[in-house]
Amino acid sequence: MAERTAPDDVWIYIYDRGLVRMRDLEQAFVATRKISRPTLYRYKRRLEAEGKIQAHPTPGHPPYNTYSVPEHHHQVLNLLRYGNPFALMTGKRLENIPWEDGPEGFYITDVKQKVLWRNEETGATMILLKSPADDRPADPLHFHPHANQWSFGLEGEGIEQDGERWAFKGSTGYIPKGKPHGGAVIVKDSLALVFWDGPRTSVIIDDATYLSGQELRARGTFPLK
Repeated sequence: MAERTAPDDVWIYIYDRGLVRMRDLEQAFVATRKISRPTLYRYKRRLEAEGKIQAHPTPGHPPYNTYSVPEHHHQVLNLLRYGNPFALMTGKRLENIPWEDGPEGFYITDVKQKVLWRNEETGATMILLKSPADDRPADPLHFHPHANQWSFGLEGEGIEQDGERWAFKGSTGYIPKGKPHGGAVIVKDSLALVFWDGPRTSVIIDDATYLSGQELRARGTFPLK
């Protein structure tokens, strides 16, 4: 049997329906010959191990589990499910856009990005930015001389160099061109949409100094915003 379904397809199916039994998944994916039963169970175990779905014991004869997607994944799944207008205009689905490194030598940690849209004439760019938890700052203090920057946080948590601690989910940010920013330490894996309205040129402030996450926590941080 040709396997034409990825784990994210099963994840999206569960998300769209709220609560799902294994027999629902078998009907949707195995009975329609999209994937084999062993593959479906392998996908289910993988999604559980990654915390993308959770089991709910349900009384019955015999008892069984139903599965749902934890709420903190909903915004990310909306991106996977519906994509975004820029990706749709290019004929690409979000999951088919590869993760890639950022500008060479810029990020300090293993930050990855998906370029969702770019205007080749103006340099305006929208990306999905994935920043792993790390004790080092994710990026250096820098500014953009030719572009304003907007961001929308989807998940994660970080600490600024001044000790301000914040949650990404639902947060929005605007940084005017020329304003220094950066140096935050990511304490929980983070995901954000970022948009620049012009060339994404970054000027790094060379004489900046940084505290590690351990040092920031030792000094004390502000309550989580």
